[in-house]
Amino acid sequence: MEVNKHIGFQAEDEAELVEYLNKHNLPWKNGKIISTLDIYESNTYWPWIREYIHRKDLFLSSEMVFSKDELKNAQWLRVRSKWRFGYPQPENAFAYESITYSKDNHCDICGIGLRQVDSFRIKKVPNWGKKSFLMLNWIGDELFLNEKAKLVLEGASIAGIDFHAVKNCTGNKILSNIYQLAIPNKMKNGLIEGQSGIDRISICPHCGMKKYHPTGTGMLTYRKEVFNNLPDIVKTAEVFGWGRGSSHNILINQRIYQLILEHDLAYDLVFEPIELV
Repeated sequence: MEVNKHIGFQAEDEAELVEYLNKHNLPWKNGKIISTLDIYESNTYWPWIREYIHRKDLFLSSEMVFSKDELKNAQWLRVRSKWRFGYPQPENAFAYESITYSKDNHCDICGIGLRQVDSFRIKKVPNWGKKSFLMLNWIGDELFLNEKAKLVLEGASIAGIDFHAVKNCTGNKILSNIYQLAIPNKMKNGLIEGQSGIDRISICPHCGMKKYHPTGTGMLTYRKEVFNNLPDIVKTAEVFGWGRGSSHNILINQRIYQLILEHDLAYDLVFEPIELV
């Protein structure tokens, strides 16, 4: 288990950083708008870079990277996709919320309480390439998949999933080769508070709902009894995020993890073991 640091910066404004990276042969991506660097905390050069980004107030995020054994030995894992493709439609003024969801119990302050009542709409079908799963921007607790992945999951008799159609922008056409992996089941509350994976807990002053802010470091810890008799894939009862961003985590058991690996469906998916106590 290691901590990967992801830094975003504008190369033309950070000549000192660029010179240091090139001098020490540290790989970085020179993007048209934002350049990026990924580096482990264990890297010899991380202390200098840490001091620099704090001094210059550069964008920094953290992500845990787990070994194959750590992933293999986990009974349950969180899953998400690094590939964010497009936005739910219509995106202007978040109008999709009133089409795709019921807002009967929704809080406009913290964003909690949307309930899906219609298909997601997108502008176009992605060019999947090696990828089999994606997430939409702004939507942190729904996975979308292609025909190949759908056939694999359907053939495995997995408990706790369904497949919903995805429509075009106007909603009058069902798109091919993309489906929403619908997950109807939520587990009971079981997250252990006061752990390194959570650095802040906020309670909405309007609705009173609780939201957890993840640090990106350390495993999330749950009481193991809340996993008894669950289907193969579930969403957490707890809500994660900050500001108006709110999402549940998607959790899969080891059987689903192995199925994804066996059929080469893991490209751009991120798995994080859940610690059970």
